[in-house]
Amino acid sequence: MSLKVCIFTPSKHAYAPLVMKAIADAIDPQNVLVLMTPKLRSKKKGRFGRAFQILRSSGADYLVSLGLMQLKLDRYSKREDRANVPAQQRRFADPPTMAKLIGFRTNGTIAINDPPAHEIIKEFAPDVIVSLFFNQIIKRETFELASEAWNVHPSLLPAYKGVSPAFWMLARGALEAGATIHRLTEKIDEGDYLFQESTPVMERDSMFTLYARCAELAGEGLRSLLVKLEAREPLNVIPEEGESSYFSTITKDAVREFRRNGRTFSRGLEY
Repeated sequence: MSLKVCIFTPSKHAYAPLVMKAIADAIDPQNVLVLMTPKLRSKKKGRFGRAFQILRSSGADYLVSLGLMQLKLDRYSKREDRANVPAQQRRFADPPTMAKLIGFRTNGTIAINDPPAHEIIKEFAPDVIVSLFFNQIIKRETFELASEAWNVHPSLLPAYKGVSPAFWMLARGALEAGATIHRLTEKIDEGDYLFQESTPVMERDSMFTLYARCAELAGEGLRSLLVKLEAREPLNVIPEEGESSYFSTITKDAVREFRRNGRTFSRGLEY
């Protein structure tokens, strides 16, 4: 059996490459297709429209902090490029760069549930679809194009469903974080749990360090699941435990709570 994997991920994401490189030694790179979507789903809003939306909902502190963090990530990624750092040692590559370095196939689409994307997926004929920190709702007719379809989520589900769980865990004073890989369903962040691993929230964790650590855990879990599937071993379902919670738009009040807890966005983000 030669397992074929299709990864859905945004083209601009700081943490998805940490998962991508973890599975590079488990699957033949030519059997992996990374299907990327724009970070900004709506062309009408554009970059400035999106920035204004964030400013209005989340405030100047959040907008400026994310902007400064992205500038650092871009600068460090260019340093890695100039130094010809190997893929497995890269910490700041974006998804297109990491895919190219590893040798994964790549393609792009605006909307994952539209016919052009379906044609790309059908032509590749994956055994597994992996939603990796994805920015669009995946409909049943899309995830059923493979026999297995999984979502990678950077929290210990059912807690902290929704967007930006690393931020919300730090804002709400969580003591434990982690990663979950579950089967995709039409409900957000729900489905059979196939992998879960926890990590303590450290006193000096920033959003960057916590998200990165959860992503690395997810990479290890995804690699182990793919190895099992390749060997035709059964995938064990993990019982759901704990209280369910869901978070969506980051508000100005939430950012103030995050700051009151002594948290930062990019502490630990160093080359």
